[in-house]
Amino acid sequence: MNNTFTFRPFCGESDYAVFAMLINSCKQADGIEWAVSTDDVTRNYSHLVNSDPARDLLVAESGGQPVGYGRVEWRLTSEGEYMYSLLGYVHPDYRRRGIGAALLARQEARLREIAAAHPPAPRYFQIFVGGKAIAKTALLPRAGYTPTRDFIDMV
Repeated sequence: MNNTFTFRPFCGESDYAVFAMLINSCKQADGIEWAVSTDDVTRNYSHLVNSDPARDLLVAESGGQPVGYGRVEWRLTSEGEYMYSLLGYVHPDYRRRGIGAALLARQEARLREIAAAHPPAPRYFQIFVGGKAIAKTALLPRAGYTPTRDFIDMV
């Protein structure tokens, strides 16, 4: 399998089906019993706040095929803190090849660029990890992240 990859920008609505496939592949591999449809992705991405897909979204490709993607957004909390959120999905067949680490580094750089335009205030990066996301759970501590909250889903 090809271990090289490149990043490309968001290509518009034609990417939504790709994102749904990647999200669902990851959720299945990570033991999350919840799926999304292309319509769900379209609806969510049509109403983004503080996230510009043209600048805040990257698609990872290997051999010309999408194998992952990530998006960033930010918000100002009622406590006056800036929360800079990262989300990313790498197809299970392509995990542990450096795609997630490269995506994370690019997302952090983009969020630092966004943060530079904000007034001084407490600021945090935020990533949610669910299910048995073993690859993401291994990546994040190496990148300096520590868990601050745990959530439990009742089934």
